[in-house]
Amino acid sequence: MSMGGDAVGDQEIPAASSANSRRHLYAEGAALLEEDCHVVGAEALFDQALTNGLLAIAARAIPGHSAGDPTARQPSAAKVLDDLAAIASVIDGIVMLGTSEPDYELDERGMLRKLDHEKQVPLHVVQLRDAIARTQTARHGRGPGQQVTPVDVAALVALDQDPSLGTLIDHYADRDWRRAHVDDRAEWARAADYLDLLSNSEIERRVAQAADQLGSSSWSDDLDPQECPVCGNEAMQSTGGDDFGYRITAATCHVCSYRRSDRIAYDLGMDVEWETRWK
Repeated sequence: MSMGGDAVGDQEIPAASSANSRRHLYAEGAALLEEDCHVVGAEALFDQALTNGLLAIAARAIPGHSAGDPTARQPSAAKVLDDLAAIASVIDGIVMLGTSEPDYELDERGMLRKLDHEKQVPLHVVQLRDAIARTQTARHGRGPGQQVTPVDVAALVALDQDPSLGTLIDHYADRDWRRAHVDDRAEWARAADYLDLLSNSEIERRVAQAADQLGSSSWSDDLDPQECPVCGNEAMQSTGGDDFGYRITAATCHVCSYRRSDRIAYDLGMDVEWETRWK
């Protein structure tokens, strides 16, 4: 996953793609952390989500900010948070960021009623600054893990009220999606730890064995080996159906033992379907 940058190698990403990427990375991280704030890699996931969320907001709220130029070097989450805090207001003791958009509320009939003030987004500056300090310490090996708290996540999720985000809907709000992806991060970590126990010669033996077994003529085309996202070898044996025809299925790796679930395979196929047909 990206950690908030806007370039892949030397390729510059157009502003619209950058904005979409930021919303996706924010939503993915916020959704998984809201499901389990101690998910594997929580500190890095928090930093990714917060950085991308704040950059999306800054691009909207601060004219001329570097966040609006995807080709520019992007500032840290702490710097963007300070920039946003500098233009925010304090209302009833809470730092609030204006949106220049009308606010609404539900009336007694359950109908939306337009209010006479602009929508404000809560910016929990103190909490987020403290969370940045704690998670950065853990990420760089200078302190213990499990530094992300439910209060940190609530402050992160509150950013979704900004019109530049508004992403925690659809599959990001689905508990089954969240649980499957939390479990998959744990599975990645388990397989990576197992891979570290194998010698280079044993890995080479397993790769060769997988190529021999999975590449034999007795296997159907539907069971062609797939590349493992953990060890990088084409050593995954299909264990499920291919919903979209992109040869992405539930599978188990013969080298590192990573197991991709049916739900993760479906989501990966859906991503490719979206890229192919609609993006």
